Amino acid sequence: METKPKILVVDSGRGFVVTARKALETTFEVVVASSLKEGLDKAKQQSPDLPLHALVASPASSFYSVTIPARAFAFMWPIG
Repeated sequence: METKPKILVVDSGRGFVVTARKALETTFEVVVASSLKEGLDKAKQQSPDLPLHALVASPASSFYSVTIPARAFAFMWPIG
């Protein structure tokens, strides 16, 4: 049996997680986390092939708060 690639979906919104899981589960093994901390823990434990983190910018968000979650996963998937 062929192993499916693993995707880690990180988001606090249940609707996004449910939608992403339904859209991806036929092709990928989907692992979910509801916070950045939980996502980092699961990334270290399960070594997903790709992290998927939904970022939503609001008027209250800053450049710092939007870019830090994306950078948190960079150590596991270096570019270049």
